[in-house]
Amino acid sequence: EIDLDKFVQHLFGQQNLDIKYEDFYENVFQYYRSPLDLNKATRDQLESLYLLSPLQIQNFIKYRSENGSLLSIYELQVIPGFNENVIESILPFVKVDDKSGKKDSRTFWQQVREEENHYLITKVERTLEPQKGFIVGDTNNKAFQGDRNKIYLRYRLYNKERFSIGLTSEKDQGEALAWNPALRQYGMDFNSAHFALFNKGKVKSVIVGDYNIQVGQGLVMAAGFYIGKGAETVTTIKRSNSGIKPYTGSMEFGFLRGVATTISMGRFDFTSFYSHKNEDANIGGTDTISFATSIYQTGYHRSSDELKRKGAILIQTGGGILSYQTIDKSFKIGINAVYNAFNPEIRKLKRVYNQFDFNGSENYNIGGDFNYYWQNLNFFAEYSRSRSGENAVLAG
Repeated sequence: EIDLDKFVQHLFGQQNLDIKYEDFYENVFQYYRSPLDLNKATRDQLESLYLLSPLQIQNFIKYRSENGSLLSIYELQVIPGFNENVIESILPFVKVDDKSGKKDSRTFWQQVREEENHYLITKVERTLEPQKGFIVGDTNNKAFQGDRNKIYLRYRLYNKERFSIGLTSEKDQGEALAWNPALRQYGMDFNSAHFALFNKGKVKSVIVGDYNIQVGQGLVMAAGFYIGKGAETVTTIKRSNSGIKPYTGSMEFGFLRGVATTISMGRFDFTSFYSHKNEDANIGGTDTISFATSIYQTGYHRSSDELKRKGAILIQTGGGILSYQTIDKSFKIGINAVYNAFNPEIRKLKRVYNQFDFNGSENYNIGGDFNYYWQNLNFFAEYSRSRSGENAVLAG
């Protein structure tokens, strides 16, 4: 047993304020509650531990492909790069399952009813000192409409190999508990849910609800947790290709809402997705036309002004990803495309810092990426081209 709080603090001694560590903490928590079976673990799953370097992962996959399934956790000692410290760091989160070759004959609903890996988290925060936003009688639409409590609730029923069911609700300080569909208020200010199935025949995963996509190096599609500063140089630069994953965070932006699925066809994987999601925006215009002058990512809906921006712009996103991977997992290449439609269109107020930002009602990006491991070298790159003809390349 370990103290997860101390473990996370030790792993990320240098904090990055731009990163929501809740996503990482829950990821570690899930692996702690339900350890990753090393005989089934994919490269993406091993990368999502954030404890192994690309070279260590490559050595492990090579050892498993040459020697077959591990018979014991003690076999890790003979894999190059797995010293005592590395093994001790991953032991709480991995296992070698002697039942890995057997199929689960239970029905889906039996698996759901009998799954023990589920939890409910509730949290209430309150600032004791008086805050200006709670002043009563403000006539400038700046006063907060809710109380001083921040309320957070999350439930999840989860099995890494089979399914995931989750619900997250949050109300920030100053936000009201209200039911007002006209202002997109449905009880708690932010509500997120998902239902996902994994490894159903050729269907690698299918998600309905809120989800993230991580492809290539993030030029076309990037979402979810990634390491900022740290002692391990490669993992701070290179993104892991986790594909589609259920969204379980409380940030009110940076995720998709709709449906996504990945189908496996031998060495090829094909992912398709569609999202229909309202984002916060400041709306301007005339009597005959309206447009979004800016998009807000604070997630706060406390005052009348902030409520006017809530969900003011509809963003529809769709696309596809086709990838190929060799048998030994050392080489992977993919092509991807994403299309976005905005209603109303985006017309940002021109400033020096945003003169090259996107404006319009629709946009698309296409690109390709590859990743190759050779001995102790890791080559990776991604190319992307937008509708306007602009190009971007990231390689390492």
